[in-house]
Amino acid sequence: MPRGGRRQGKPGQAYPNRSDLPAAPDPGAGTFKGQPYGAAQAQAQVQGSAPPPTGGDAGQAGSPPGPAPGSFGAFNRPTERPNEPITHGLDVGPGGGSEVLGLTAKSDPVALQLRALYQKFPIPEIAELLSED
Repeated sequence: MPRGGRRQGKPGQAYPNRSDLPAAPDPGAGTFKGQPYGAAQAQAQVQGSAPPPTGGDAGQAGSPPGPAPGSFGAFNRPTERPNEPITHGLDVGPGGGSEVLGLTAKSDPVALQLRALYQKFPIPEIAELLSED
């Protein structure tokens, strides 16, 4: 006889879920580990009393940020700029380079990060890098 006693049922047949186990906890009502005694239960009670998030317009809570899907039109629609090369705004290929985008050195993310570093750590090498732009 197989280990564990005699088995009932047939392979490949669907059976109902076990009824002797408690219901699975709500996945949205998770608690953090390492809290003081009793804090996890209080947290679960507060989460259970909060209304569930709902979808809706882009301005409502619970919806993803940004434009709604499909709001820009069909992907295969005709171009809105037929006389502009696809590389316009890039520093390679035909069309204007990054200067047409109106970006200055003040809005360059690397320059901004260097300025923030220099304010915190006034090292001559960082000042030299900033003087090159």
